[in-house]
Amino acid sequence: MLSGDGREVVAGNCGGDFGIAYRSAWRIIRMEKCYICGEETHFLVGKSTNLKASSCAKCGSALRCSDLVKCLLEELEIENGKLSDVATLKGQLSILNASANGTVHNGLRKMDNYVGTEYIPGVESGKIMWCGIGSDDLLCMDLQKIPFEDNTFDIVISEEVMEHIQDYNKALDEVYRVLKPGGIYIFTIPLMEGKKTQSRIGKKKYYHGFAPQLYFVYTDFGDDIIEILNMHGFEGEVRKPHVFYAIESITDVDKEYDLDKEHPKFLRHNSCVLIARKSMERTDGKLLK
Repeated sequence: MLSGDGREVVAGNCGGDFGIAYRSAWRIIRMEKCYICGEETHFLVGKSTNLKASSCAKCGSALRCSDLVKCLLEELEIENGKLSDVATLKGQLSILNASANGTVHNGLRKMDNYVGTEYIPGVESGKIMWCGIGSDDLLCMDLQKIPFEDNTFDIVISEEVMEHIQDYNKALDEVYRVLKPGGIYIFTIPLMEGKKTQSRIGKKKYYHGFAPQLYFVYTDFGDDIIEILNMHGFEGEVRKPHVFYAIESITDVDKEYDLDKEHPKFLRHNSCVLIARKSMERTDGKLLK
């Protein structure tokens, strides 16, 4: 089944903290600060080989989420901080998140100018869905058709989403459009280090998530991600808070992936956080309005 934003959906949502599904047979990856809860704690992993998905023993957040928040705090020049320090900046920041679940969303959801969203197959981008008594209403959003005016947000966030978008160029243009001048798009993707970005159309079908919650991967992003971001008017930067694998050990999907096997046992990606700043002039020569 194809989703409205081009994602092929088997079922469910893979946007949560992947490590949570493996709470048996834990092993300790490292002891360090979790930037979600602010605690010095163990990060643990079970069957998965994808160590960036290891989970905080205190709050359950994935390491990649903690890394994203660490980089966000650095951008905001908040020293020795945690996610709640961003949430206390009420009235000062407007934030759009391509998720309405998970630890990052939960830590920011009470901010005055924060908007959490979800893609829902078959639901028009911009539609608000009622989620039941006691629950927040849900804004449905297709990243290829963001339902906000130009120059609306200081920050846009996405976690492991962009690789699932059929037309990532359109999505990047939309993110650029809704960011204020000087705003940032901060996001995570599984970066195929040592390779160039390539479409997976016509190649072996590859999914993220846990069965039956799987999403088709349209794009393997590689070392040219900065060039791609720059082409869309951003000033791009890759930060690598945790490097677990040598380049030659990064997963080769076409050789290793098998939907019938437990794919968390073969995924190997370093924890990479992308920072894309909205510059004043695009590389195609068009000036911002």
